[in-house]
Amino acid sequence: METTNNLKEKANKIMKKLLDISLYVLGIVAAFVVGFYANQLSAMHLSDSNKFSKPIEATNISVAVTEHNELLIIDRNKQSIDVYSDTIGVSIVTGKQIGRAHV
Repeated sequence: METTNNLKEKANKIMKKLLDISLYVLGIVAAFVVGFYANQLSAMHLSDSNKFSKPIEATNISVAVTEHNELLIIDRNKQSIDVYSDTIGVSIVTGKQIGRAHV
Protein backbone atom coordinates (compact mmCIF):
# COMPACT_ATOMS: atom_id res chain seq x y z
CA MET A 1 0.00 0.00 0.00
CA GLU A 2 2.70 2.41 0.94
CA THR A 3 4.57 1.86 -2.29
CA THR A 4 1.49 2.56 -4.42
CA ASN A 5 0.69 5.69 -2.40
CA ASN A 6 4.32 6.70 -2.69
CA LEU A 7 4.22 6.18 -6.45
CA LYS A 8 0.96 8.13 -6.74
CA GLU A 9 2.42 11.05 -4.80
CA LYS A 10 5.55 11.08 -6.95
CA ALA A 11 3.44 10.88 -10.11
CA ASN A 12 1.25 13.76 -8.88
CA LYS A 13 4.33 15.89 -8.13
CA ILE A 14 5.79 15.16 -11.56
CA MET A 15 2.46 15.92 -13.28
CA LYS A 16 2.13 19.22 -11.39
CA LYS A 17 5.65 20.25 -12.41
CA LEU A 18 4.97 19.30 -16.04
CA LEU A 19 1.69 21.24 -15.97
CA ASP A 20 3.42 24.30 -14.53
CA ILE A 21 6.20 24.16 -17.11
CA SER A 22 3.73 23.65 -19.97
CA LEU A 23 1.65 26.64 -18.79
CA TYR A 24 4.75 28.84 -18.69
CA VAL A 25 5.81 27.75 -22.16
CA LEU A 26 2.26 28.23 -23.49
CA GLY A 27 2.14 31.74 -22.01
CA ILE A 28 5.46 32.71 -23.56
CA VAL A 29 4.47 31.35 -26.97
CA ALA A 30 1.10 33.15 -26.79
CA ALA A 31 2.82 36.45 -25.92
CA PHE A 32 5.19 36.15 -28.88
CA VAL A 33 2.33 35.29 -31.25
CA VAL A 34 0.23 38.23 -30.07
CA GLY A 35 3.18 40.59 -30.36
CA PHE A 36 4.06 39.38 -33.85
CA TYR A 37 0.55 39.67 -35.25
CA ALA A 38 -0.18 42.96 -33.47
CA ASN A 39 2.91 44.46 -35.09
CA GLN A 40 1.88 43.20 -38.53
CA LEU A 41 -1.72 44.39 -38.16
CA SER A 42 -0.75 47.86 -36.96
CA ALA A 43 1.71 48.30 -39.83
CA MET A 44 -0.86 47.09 -42.35
CA HIS A 45 -3.60 49.27 -40.87
CA LEU A 46 -1.57 52.47 -40.94
CA SER A 47 -0.15 52.00 -44.41
CA ASP A 48 -3.18 52.91 -46.54
CA SER A 49 -6.08 54.03 -44.38
CA ASN A 50 -4.57 57.14 -42.81
CA LYS A 51 -4.54 59.97 -45.32
CA PHE A 52 -2.19 61.98 -43.11
CA SER A 53 0.51 59.29 -43.01
CA LYS A 54 1.94 60.16 -46.43
CA PRO A 55 2.69 63.73 -47.52
CA ILE A 56 1.13 64.98 -50.74
CA GLU A 57 2.80 67.22 -53.28
CA ALA A 58 1.84 70.87 -53.12
CA THR A 59 1.72 71.18 -56.92
CA ASN A 60 -1.55 69.24 -57.15
CA ILE A 61 -3.26 70.78 -54.10
CA SER A 62 -5.23 73.97 -53.69
CA VAL A 63 -6.22 75.48 -50.35
CA ALA A 64 -9.25 77.71 -49.92
CA VAL A 65 -11.43 79.12 -47.17
CA THR A 66 -15.20 79.39 -47.60
CA GLU A 67 -17.41 82.25 -46.44
CA HIS A 68 -18.17 80.12 -43.35
CA ASN A 69 -14.43 80.01 -42.55
CA GLU A 70 -14.21 76.30 -43.38
CA LEU A 71 -10.89 75.14 -44.75
CA LEU A 72 -11.03 73.35 -48.12
CA ILE A 73 -8.16 71.24 -49.43
CA ILE A 74 -8.72 70.43 -53.09
CA ASP A 75 -6.77 67.52 -54.57
CA ARG A 76 -6.66 67.84 -58.35
CA ASN A 77 -5.29 64.34 -58.96
CA LYS A 78 -7.98 62.50 -57.02
CA GLN A 79 -10.58 65.15 -57.77
CA SER A 80 -11.61 65.30 -54.13
CA ILE A 81 -12.31 68.06 -51.64
CA ASP A 82 -11.65 67.74 -47.91
CA VAL A 83 -13.61 70.13 -45.71
CA TYR A 84 -12.30 71.05 -42.24
CA SER A 85 -13.99 72.97 -39.45
CA ASP A 86 -14.16 76.73 -39.24
CA THR A 87 -11.64 76.99 -36.40
CA ILE A 88 -8.95 75.34 -38.49
CA GLY A 89 -9.61 77.69 -41.41
CA VAL A 90 -9.50 80.78 -39.21
CA SER A 91 -6.35 79.70 -37.40
CA ILE A 92 -4.50 79.00 -40.65
CA VAL A 93 -5.55 82.19 -42.42
CA THR A 94 -5.14 84.56 -39.46
CA GLY A 95 -2.21 82.75 -37.86
CA LYS A 96 -3.89 82.74 -34.45
CA GLN A 97 -4.31 79.74 -32.22
CA ILE A 98 -7.98 79.57 -31.33
CA GLY A 99 -8.97 78.21 -27.94
CA ARG A 100 -5.53 78.64 -26.43
CA ALA A 101 -5.27 80.51 -23.15
CA HIS A 102 -2.95 83.51 -23.46
CA VAL A 103 -0.83 83.99 -20.40
